[in-house]
Amino acid sequence: MSAIRFQGFPLITEGEAQKELYHFMHIISEHNWSAGWLHDLEFILWSWLKGDGLCLFTDILDYYDGFYMDFLSGKADVWFRWDNDKKEVVAVPRVEWFPIYRAWADKRRSK
Repeated sequence: MSAIRFQGFPLITEGEAQKELYHFMHIISEHNWSAGWLHDLEFILWSWLKGDGLCLFTDILDYYDGFYMDFLSGKADVWFRWDNDKKEVVAVPRVEWFPIYRAWADKRRSK
């Protein structure tokens, strides 16, 4: 596994970034909504990160938290989402996440 140093972030492996990203997303959910995994959390956070205007919760993160979460996702090359079939949070490769998010965003825009 490789590790990188990124503008003040410590050396971190892909596996460590994945664990930290899951933990960070979970903490955001707990802190803002007292929910271990808020319904649609993965979409809300991604929308906030990408600034596409679909996230109504503009104060859930500050710039640095968002930057850190984006860094972790890029390093781990995953995003976490709720899997309705498994009834648990799962890591999804970003290449698979992008079309999932686009479908969700298109559905929201059409309402």
